[in-house]
Amino acid sequence: YCYAQFERENGFLSKNKIKNIIDYVLEVNKYNTNPISISFLGGGEPTLNWDLLVWSIKYARKQESLSGIQLRIGFPTNATLLNEEKIDFLVKHHVEVGVSFELLPDIQNKQRPFANSSAETYNVVRKNVHLLNENGIQTRFRSTITPAYVHRLEEMVEHVAKEFPFIKK
Repeated sequence: YCYAQFERENGFLSKNKIKNIIDYVLEVNKYNTNPISISFLGGGEPTLNWDLLVWSIKYARKQESLSGIQLRIGFPTNATLLNEEKIDFLVKHHVEVGVSFELLPDIQNKQRPFANSSAETYNVVRKNVHLLNENGIQTRFRSTITPAYVHRLEEMVEHVAKEFPFIKK
């Protein structure tokens, strides 16, 4: 669901809209024998509205059990707001996580500082990615490669191989 289709909105999706979307996806796939992917994304950091994300994931899992359709649930995150409690929830509900991460400390800290702050995010994201892995959540990275840093791709790959050998995607 992209709230920017017609014009930008400042709010979040309502529970009713999320319910309707999940129900629709399950209805149109009721004869599909393959797992269906549901991703919670768009318009910013999904973990900013953690309670709504939790409600949505629980609702999707409840409907999955009622419908018999297997769901793959995931979302992208900058991983700065994760903690052990949130990661425990993600493990319990089998949620896949993609981390938007610039891989090298200087690039991450320059391109992805905390909102309204120049505080560095690399070490926070690094710690949370390791926590995700330690808890069995297979994580994937998504990086924005800009003209300013494209010449450092080899360094990025080497850093991931050394610092995050468990990352496969």
